[in-house]
Amino acid sequence: MGSDEADLACEEQLLLGRKLRVPKPLVQAQRDGRLAIFVGAGVSMGKPSNLPGLKALAESLAGRCDISEDVQACGGRIDRFLGRLEDDHIPIRTRTRELLGRSDSHPTALHRSLVSLFLTPTSLRIVTTNQDRHFSTAIDELGFASEVEVYRSPALPPGDSFSGLVYLHGTVDGRAEDLILTDRDFAKAYMTSAFAARFLERMFATYVVLFVGYSHEDLVMNYFSRGLSGRLPRYALTPENEADKWIDLGITAIPYAIGPGEDEHAELHSGIALWAEYSRETPSQREEHIRAIVGFPIQGPQRGDPSISLHQSIDEASLSYIDWQLTDATGTSIFCRHADGPFWLGHVMKHPDFRALFTPPAELTYRHFCMAEWFAAHFVGAADGAAAGLGACVGSPG
Repeated sequence: MGSDEADLACEEQLLLGRKLRVPKPLVQAQRDGRLAIFVGAGVSMGKPSNLPGLKALAESLAGRCDISEDVQACGGRIDRFLGRLEDDHIPIRTRTRELLGRSDSHPTALHRSLVSLFLTPTSLRIVTTNQDRHFSTAIDELGFASEVEVYRSPALPPGDSFSGLVYLHGTVDGRAEDLILTDRDFAKAYMTSAFAARFLERMFATYVVLFVGYSHEDLVMNYFSRGLSGRLPRYALTPENEADKWIDLGITAIPYAIGPGEDEHAELHSGIALWAEYSRETPSQREEHIRAIVGFPIQGPQRGDPSISLHQSIDEASLSYIDWQLTDATGTSIFCRHADGPFWLGHVMKHPDFRALFTPPAELTYRHFCMAEWFAAHFVGAADGAAAGLGACVGSPG
């Protein structure tokens, strides 16, 4: 990939950490209210939630520290192992409710950040296989509880026209018999009654889906893969060393860097929090944020040299934020009110909407007109910007 292609690829992503870059189609789906977030056990395993993953839960239900041999005897299937425990009259459902409904377990910051990505109650679409109540609590804290529908398996909404919180495998404050734990439960949900499979099939065909808190090796991914139809993109937030392993599932990996020590998923947590913060900026906060970036003192030549390195003075995250704002009419308008100088012309020259001014599409948008007026006022109509403006015209295709 050449340098121009690499720059353009970066512009198509929102940088939220050292490695974490959110693709433009996902950002746009979140902005347009077409996003559904699919959440797994990893989100509830950190502090102060401290809940077990499936294997640790099964060990607690069995009363043993290591169930590897037992699970191996069940063909490597934990759901089949849990079915055998139930056949042995072990009250796995009651115990699951006790273990996942502990009063000392609370929502993590990631629960709250994921909820905060949805700007209105009607746009909120969170589907989770977790059976704790932490998303209900996070929604209540945000002030959405009275306006958000909550669905619990098997009473699921139509997957192609829903909003709200969906407990796909039941929840601890629902009926114990509705918890999906054993191989029989999974067979009913995904094959015989197939209420979960029907919901997923329609959801994947209608919404852009982001997986959070899953591993490609999770048991439930084998069941989900039955419903992974449709042409809309699907993404998974995943540690960078596992990114390639999602390809066979038809899911685009969004890698993040693994940190040292207990807080190894810090970049994921801070990145989602930053995305939510960006999304919830008030108009005045947004304007101040853009103005602070474009008004940053630029090192190096200021006139007649739009090819100056974009990374000399402004950090990559700030440039990524500006690129994200340029995909939105309000953000483009604010940028054009405050940006000036060949540095910003050199940056905007790479933007598809700016290039379209010289090879117009069938229909120009408000963003195109904002950029055209900005270009004319600062680099064509102004004598000291004429050289840069001429260079932009010559350098653009068409």
